[in-house]
Amino acid sequence: MSKTDVMHKGQVIGRVWNQRWRLVAGGTLTLGMVALVGRQLALAVVPVALVVALLPYWALGALVGAVMAALRRHLRWASALFLLSAVLIATQVPLFVGPPPAPALARVPPGVPLNVLSVNIKLGQADLSQVAQMVQQQQVDVLVVVELTDSARQRAAQVGIDRLLPYHHLRPAQASLGLGMWSRWPLQQVGRVHQMSSANLVAQVGVPGAGPVSVVGVHPTIPLYPREWPRQVQALRTHLAGLAGPVVAVGDFNATLDMPPLRGLQRDGYLDVGSYLGEGWGWSWAPLTRGPRLFSLDHALIRGGVQPVALQRFGLSGSDHRGLLVRLQVPAAG
Repeated sequence: MSKTDVMHKGQVIGRVWNQRWRLVAGGTLTLGMVALVGRQLALAVVPVALVVALLPYWALGALVGAVMAALRRHLRWASALFLLSAVLIATQVPLFVGPPPAPALARVPPGVPLNVLSVNIKLGQADLSQVAQMVQQQQVDVLVVVELTDSARQRAAQVGIDRLLPYHHLRPAQASLGLGMWSRWPLQQVGRVHQMSSANLVAQVGVPGAGPVSVVGVHPTIPLYPREWPRQVQALRTHLAGLAGPVVAVGDFNATLDMPPLRGLQRDGYLDVGSYLGEGWGWSWAPLTRGPRLFSLDHALIRGGVQPVALQRFGLSGSDHRGLLVRLQVPAAG
């Protein structure tokens, strides 16, 4: 092969790589902008929501792309990608530093402790003896179990959850459609969120020394159904917006903090405990049971004078989700 042929081949390879580079950079730029707009508008549109779920990854990808573009002296691409990365990263920073205490929270006197534990037991398969141990050791007052099946309900009684938390509101069902709520204290006005494909339960907990506290066990459908998911997002938001007094909503929201329903609920006055405490992304779900956690789907939202104190995530054998334990203070009676 002559020197001219070698140079020509090199030029062809260079053009191919430049085309591929522009395709990847352009795709990252476009999808990152879609994620930003979808996040800001809280668009409950399935394709957009799925792009929004990847927002932290678009931020990292845009930053890497900006560095690569600068090294290749593609200054326009570098500037555009760096600007996008900076804007996306700015949306994530509050999750790590936590917002400053709101004046309304600062004025609330110390209240009554309330410890709430939420676990997704993956089609009823996770180790409930581990859950019972957690309830006992961490002095849990309210337990929410997502994906409760009939067999899991029986195992819960066998491992002593009924004894530790004697009051319950249960709707076991097949596969991922069930949910259960156990409490140390009596439950009143038990019900459910309507228009949901799986059980989303509501009850008022009679906390001694405090007024009734509404606890909501949350589990909307996954954001893969173009008609069903937006409808359930709106149904959950409408129900939670209509609750008065102290409210604690916990469970598997099947959404990150950048997606509906979380963005909409925060606009309605709900506070995410994890972001308030500066937990960061708090990744809680893995596509594979033993794989790395890639998304934060399990959350605790509060309203009505409830104060966040601490949050702890822990692995649960047999589940693709991490459990969530939140320590709260609810307004004292009188």
